[in-house]
Amino acid sequence: MLWSGSRITLGGVWLLISEYGQAAGFQLRALALYEDVGDRLGQAEVLNSMGAGLAASAGPQVALASCRRALELARRVQSPLEEARALDGAARCLVRVGESQPAQPMD
Repeated sequence: MLWSGSRITLGGVWLLISEYGQAAGFQLRALALYEDVGDRLGQAEVLNSMGAGLAASAGPQVALASCRRALELARRVQSPLEEARALDGAARCLVRVGESQPAQPMD
């Protein structure tokens, strides 16, 4: 899905320059497109990208929800890469809210 992939990329560019509102707009449109066509891998990719922006703009608790949803989708489609990205994002959020403990399985 070329258009949604382009929107993810544009969202990433806006994240790089700390324009979180602009990034979120592109990412939400990409997410909607992936949802419309039932592309769970695409949804996981967008949610993982959104997690980074949300952690910086809305806070780690909001970002954690995005990471957890991405993790669920990544596991459903058996994508080790997106699963790893989701776990990394979730771990970063948990550390920021002071919940750094020894590694535990995340369900």
